[in-house]
Amino acid sequence: MEVHDRIIEQVKNCILESMKSLTVITTLPLTLTDEDLFVPINVVRSTVLKALPLSGALNRKLLTPQQTKERFGPWLKIYDFLEKYDIFVSYHKGPQDKELALAMFTMLSNFSCGSELRAVEVFLDERRLQHGRRSQDDCIQSIVNSTIVVPIFSFDALAKIVKHDPSVVDSVLLEWICAIEGYKSDYSRIKYIYPLFSGRRDPVTGNVGSVFDCEEFKQIPDIIPQATLSAAESLLTANKVFSRAHTGFNTKTVKSIVTAISEFKGLSVDDDKQKNFLTICAENLIKTLNNHLTKMIQEKVRFVYLIVVVKIYVINTS
Repeated sequence: MEVHDRIIEQVKNCILESMKSLTVITTLPLTLTDEDLFVPINVVRSTVLKALPLSGALNRKLLTPQQTKERFGPWLKIYDFLEKYDIFVSYHKGPQDKELALAMFTMLSNFSCGSELRAVEVFLDERRLQHGRRSQDDCIQSIVNSTIVVPIFSFDALAKIVKHDPSVVDSVLLEWICAIEGYKSDYSRIKYIYPLFSGRRDPVTGNVGSVFDCEEFKQIPDIIPQATLSAAESLLTANKVFSRAHTGFNTKTVKSIVTAISEFKGLSVDDDKQKNFLTICAENLIKTLNNHLTKMIQEKVRFVYLIVVVKIYVINTS
């Protein structure tokens, strides 16, 4: 699908430069007993996501949702909601951050991990959340069941946080709070938090500055995000990742949360790295993930070895 997306992007660029009145649509062939059809890919994807039958003219039922998914699955970029993930990408829903998050998801999809060279399982709400489910609950469940959390720490995210209303739940702060608490907890799968730091993009040069030089970073309010903390505590408790009220959980401020995320070692988008940023970031994440998976295997081997030694000792002394 990545190849298809690149081709479509190039075609759209050509149209934009020379034939602006045209458009491009990808269609998928569907051969039936009595006719051959070409169905727009966005129609096919929509019917599967909404669990609706694929219909033709006069509302004629062509395929069930399951048949549609089985026949066109590789084209649809539909990813199941899982119990656990390797990487969770957290981002502000602004256009620049969304573009970076989607690009990171696509890049990571090109990698494999572990001794079995299996696919890397990445959570991105655009790809994993399903219709008919509570999105906020599923996001937090996925965060605490991910090995690595990747917060996009950007100018756009901070610009929104600067205007924070304590009576309103902020989705970015909520995810960051749960990531921090999950990282500290023995009841969470989170082992690493790896922020991507992205500052303001120059509209003329396209260069991205340091987010730490932005005025927004210096103006983060030192107020308690009451509604967000309440939602975080409820969701963490529901996922058996117990919040640490006795260590000041309920007195966290917006500034202390942002500062905590900023202190994790991550990767900055700067002028030197812009062209290769996604590749560098993905390689760092996969290296970290593989090191973790190797460590887990080694710990299991040591555990099994210890059990064998104990059993031999019991046999010899009985």
